[in-house]
Amino acid sequence: SSSSSSSSSSTTISTNPALWTIDQVEEWLKTNNFDDCVDILCHQSHTDGKRLVKLNQNDILSLTNNKQLWLKIKSLKSKSKQSIAIQLEPHNINCQRHTSSNEIEDQPFTHCCFVTSIRSDRKKTLLAFLLAFMTILFSSFIITIVDERIPDPKSFPPLPDLILDNIQQIPWAFAVTEKLILIEMATLIIVILAHRHRMIILRRLFTITASLYFLRSITMVLTSLPVATKITDCEPKKLINFEARFKKAIMIFLGQGLSSFGVKTCGDYLYSGHTCTLVLAAHFISECMY
Repeated sequence: SSSSSSSSSSTTISTNPALWTIDQVEEWLKTNNFDDCVDILCHQSHTDGKRLVKLNQNDILSLTNNKQLWLKIKSLKSKSKQSIAIQLEPHNINCQRHTSSNEIEDQPFTHCCFVTSIRSDRKKTLLAFLLAFMTILFSSFIITIVDERIPDPKSFPPLPDLILDNIQQIPWAFAVTEKLILIEMATLIIVILAHRHRMIILRRLFTITASLYFLRSITMVLTSLPVATKITDCEPKKLINFEARFKKAIMIFLGQGLSSFGVKTCGDYLYSGHTCTLVLAAHFISECMY
């Protein structure tokens, strides 16, 4: 009798994964040598067959950090014709449906919902934004300091450059760079707004931006380079007090260091903010447009 029951269970497991019970999911995990994932998926998250076939790669990696398990589940999905048409019930995991704050508070805490709750995601995104905001503002303030420390162009000419020394300098090239930055940023905003995982992308963008601009601030204040080219007009005024310095920092911050917005800086060539923005925006656009 027990052997026939086991045979029946195995048949169900092999033919209809979407209808598995939690026990059958546990049996499948053990059969495929994923015993270490049984506790988190079956005992804590109560994952049945319907939930199992709805998991994506991020869910699996955030819960178990087991890529082999994701490959097995991916293979399982391709064999389950019913998994595509199945809709999650209200009590099941669905990170894309809109959940009211009351529903979130009433839900029991589990290690599930595969990253955290919507509210927690928003808090983390807000914290990442504040971190990026503060580091960019700090970088703007540092620029007001390094501007005054720029070497005298008469005594310290531009550094030798293999390319710039052998081509005719183009006065409008810098303005073109800023136009490209604006186009890239507009494209990035559209990509983020249209992306289903926009909160995750924003958190990563803000965090990387904060890291880059903090390192930029430290690098700029430690080393001062002469002006980049002979045609660069750079004679920054000396700031007499902290208030004047802070006002200039606010102007740099609001204009994001772009001369198109009336911002003129001189001492930040060592760690270019324009390059940071161009590379960062291009990276996120290429990674998110799939």
